[in-house]
Amino acid sequence: MVDYAKKNHGHSRICYEALDVTSPDVSLFLEKHGTFDRIYSFFCLHWVRDQEAAFTNIGRLLKEDGECLLLFLAPFCLYEAWLEMAELERWKDIIGDPKELFPDIWHCDPSPSLSDLEKSLRKLIVDAGMKTLGCEVYSTEADYSSLGDVLALLVPVVLVKSGTSEEEASSMRSELSSRLMKKSKMAPPGWSVPVDLFLFHTQKVLQDTHTGV
Repeated sequence: MVDYAKKNHGHSRICYEALDVTSPDVSLFLEKHGTFDRIYSFFCLHWVRDQEAAFTNIGRLLKEDGECLLLFLAPFCLYEAWLEMAELERWKDIIGDPKELFPDIWHCDPSPSLSDLEKSLRKLIVDAGMKTLGCEVYSTEADYSSLGDVLALLVPVVLVKSGTSEEEASSMRSELSSRLMKKSKMAPPGWSVPVDLFLFHTQKVLQDTHTGV
């Protein structure tokens, strides 16, 4: 993604570098670039398992009074279908564990509500030395040209365990596709997938005034 942006939208005043947001040590990155006035993250954080590490590093990368805008998904159809299959005897020795990919705060029993997740996220923000200036949680539809486009995007994300035969992998993908189809719907002229979105606007708190919000 970064290479694509550099190649197709390069600019002399933009630096294109990748940083693991869950890295245990971002000091070298900070030494090179310093802290930032603004951080933007769109549709990324729902692919990060270690949420505490991610928010901690976002806080470290911001200047005091610096702000960030974070847009990401709540648990969605791929996670739900994958989790359902991973718990079935038929697939548990074939399909990978979704808990290794998706946010750790999703993995609770019973499943957390949107309100539960918002509370967890607000705490992570405070613990990272930031405060919440605004939070929106809303439901919408992600629109695609066809069901085929939905499946082409989501099915390859789910991997099988080492040693799985191609026949078993194909059966798994067929079952997953069927479950995803049931969790989405035709929406002429294409296909739509229901999603819940979090939009957080946060700010780094001055060290002398670090309070929770």
